[in-house]
Amino acid sequence: MSKKYIFPELLDKNIECWNQISADKIPRTKQLNQKENDSNLLLLKRTFLKWLDQDNQLSDLKTTENQSVIKEKVIFFMINTLKVEEWVCQLLDKEGYYEVTYKFINKAKELIEGISFDDIFQALRNIWVIVALQIYMGEEVKLTDAMFAYSMLYPLTDNYLDNPLISIKEKKSFNERFYQKINNNTDQPANDEEKRIFSMIDLIESDFPRNKYPNVFMGLLTILDGQKKSLEQHESNNLNDTDLLHYTFYKGGASVLADAYLVRGELSEAEASFSYGYGIILQLADDLQDIKEDLENHHDTPYNQLSVREPLDAFFLKHENFITHFMSNVFQKSTKKQLALYQLLERSIELLLFGGVCENRKCFSKKFLKDYNERSLFSCKIFNKLNKKIMKKISL
Repeated sequence: MSKKYIFPELLDKNIECWNQISADKIPRTKQLNQKENDSNLLLLKRTFLKWLDQDNQLSDLKTTENQSVIKEKVIFFMINTLKVEEWVCQLLDKEGYYEVTYKFINKAKELIEGISFDDIFQALRNIWVIVALQIYMGEEVKLTDAMFAYSMLYPLTDNYLDNPLISIKEKKSFNERFYQKINNNTDQPANDEEKRIFSMIDLIESDFPRNKYPNVFMGLLTILDGQKKSLEQHESNNLNDTDLLHYTFYKGGASVLADAYLVRGELSEAEASFSYGYGIILQLADDLQDIKEDLENHHDTPYNQLSVREPLDAFFLKHENFITHFMSNVFQKSTKKQLALYQLLERSIELLLFGGVCENRKCFSKKFLKDYNERSLFSCKIFNKLNKKIMKKISL
């Protein structure tokens, strides 16, 4: 096990890898079952929307009956439409992948009365990443205090730092206090909101005492530094492409590397490398999906800055090729759990990218979209259909 915090080396290694990745299109087989897949996707969405109409909101997730129905529908769709092998779904079910989701939702609602679905979903995405890491590293899948606390830091700190009524000066002052809380447990919150944020660090330390697991807290400090860099992106006045890419790799890699340290406390170099690369892939996917929102908020990313100058075809293909390199060369496949996770992540990343392309079709050339649509599991039209209605329902 590596005791060294190898974040700087991982950042340089992945930047170098990206620079060497080509933007050439990899030949892929035309999707022959797209119409059937579209029908299955639409049926799943309509079923989910009907369930939301009946229950009005996600308040009944505590019931075993509703959990079972949702899980059965999702597993059926994964096997028959996404072509995830049945044994993979059974393994994930046995590992408690779904139960952790429900437990987290209920615990988040207990912590923050009236918490929005958007905030829960934001934190849930991190929970799912940590669960994936638990499976990858052969650890028991469970909701720990540390992973709950770290995941809740996402909506708690993001909402605070994204609040337009709070000045940049106040946000930087908060970051300094938060740094001292993480670094040496100096507890000086300026208000109740900060007090709740700081209490999440105490929860993490209850699982990982800082004197025994220093890299857990190094990971958290790196995340905080990433947030400072994110504020620079807000004030960037069009940073150059190299700097933006560096910030993106820094933020994405640091986030999932911190997740991994919260799984075990210490990592092997191979585990750290997997976590860091996975974080970059997810960060780029988020940036793709958030192009419009980031442009409106003057938050520069490699994707949105390039989108105002030229079609995103080449950059997206490079992103895809970076993923292919990661899945082939970094993702270890020596255990049954890792093989199962490989199938799940391969499909989930594919859908993340597809959703981003569908949401931002005007940012790509017509030729690219035609080719991309032909090799995709679903059509953009059906993929987007009912999305707004579903999001409106679950946000009630």
